Amino acid sequence: MRFAAFLVLVGGLLLVACRDVPSPAPGVSTGDSPAAGDSSPASSPTPTPFPPEPVPARYQAAWNELDAALSEFEKASPASSAPAAGVGAPAASLIIADGNRGTALLAPATLDATRLYLDRLREFGITGIELQVSFPLLQPDFPNHDRYLAYYRGVMGFARERGIEVLVETGPIFTNSQFTDVAVDFGKMTPAQYFAGRKQQIVTIATELRPDYIAIGTEPNNETAFAGIRFTNAEYVAFVNATVAAVQMALGPASDQVKLGVGTGTWEFDLFRDMVEGTSVDFHDIHIYPLTGKGGNQLQVARSMARLAAGRGRAAIIGESWLYKATAAEVRSNPGAATAEIFRRDAFSFWRPLEVRLIRAVLSIGSEFRSPLVSMWGGRFLFYQTEWSEDVDRLGYAETMAEIGPATYQAWVAGTLSRLGEEVKAMIAQR
Repeated sequence: MRFAAFLVLVGGLLLVACRDVPSPAPGVSTGDSPAAGDSSPASSPTPTPFPPEPVPARYQAAWNELDAALSEFEKASPASSAPAAGVGAPAASLIIADGNRGTALLAPATLDATRLYLDRLREFGITGIELQVSFPLLQPDFPNHDRYLAYYRGVMGFARERGIEVLVETGPIFTNSQFTDVAVDFGKMTPAQYFAGRKQQIVTIATELRPDYIAIGTEPNNETAFAGIRFTNAEYVAFVNATVAAVQMALGPASDQVKLGVGTGTWEFDLFRDMVEGTSVDFHDIHIYPLTGKGGNQLQVARSMARLAAGRGRAAIIGESWLYKATAAEVRSNPGAATAEIFRRDAFSFWRPLEVRLIRAVLSIGSEFRSPLVSMWGGRFLFYQTEWSEDVDRLGYAETMAEIGPATYQAWVAGTLSRLGEEVKAMIAQR
């Protein structure tokens, strides 16, 4: 969704980009762990058999539930030594270019940092990116809209130079939240005005940026949560159809160069089904975060969603996926995937065995349905995670991201991978 669970981190990366980067403090020792945290040379395509780290007692319940959900899926799905074999483009979210960063995107250092991150992703074996171009950044009446457009043109140029496919997602700025400092008064918009503006910006994205894929909607629940816009399933389907028609008219003969799609998270299955039945898009976008929820095992729900898309002859793209490190009770208390406390947990490397299994499962779904693109939201953790410690764990979300920021940037510059990254790199290389 992602929502900007990385905003503080990326701000920190840009601050340290032009000066010496301090060595990160060592985490709790686990014997053979590197002193600088969880980062190792990226040269070898074969991962070292890393031993698991101890699971802190406060996270044991979440670990057990996630392990059980993954095991349930693994038992029902045949194992593969090459889970990414049928995936068109293994992908990652381009966290540094997320629209929720607002004016930080306009800083001169941002383009250089974006180029560096794309280089590292390409070296890793990533051939696709998911990019959030948030509404209303490109609207004619939004401050600096022309500069935002220039930045995103630069990003598209970098991607094309590196042979990277681009999926643009188009949801609203997460205004009035801890995830962005961009202020947008969506309350001044009626639902009709809001969706007309969304349609207009998507036409701009199509005509000015020409990405490979545009997702018209991906987690519609966020349009209510952050923009306060309420709608029925039928109204959202109508918005999608109107936007498809507007983009096709604007592009004319070039309309086949930009694939249009729509989708939801696994927690919005009913709306997803209505989208499949009521639209004529090129693809459907699936987001996978919580492993438990309505409909049972959410990996199996994702398979059902991909099967629905395939039944209409449409591609199933997995636009975002990551191990959402929450218990079932935590998910029930806040459906979807928008809790900073949960995303704070991504910093710790002890989750690695479960993360590897989740990524393998998601790639296997993508391979089964010949997905043209399967994206990992937490791509930055392929470069650095820290060992768990009481000191870091008592920090809030923003402080945690700031704590690991310098070491993450150091890993980007040096071209080193976390242990998670080593394992995932080997996994996607087997294609």
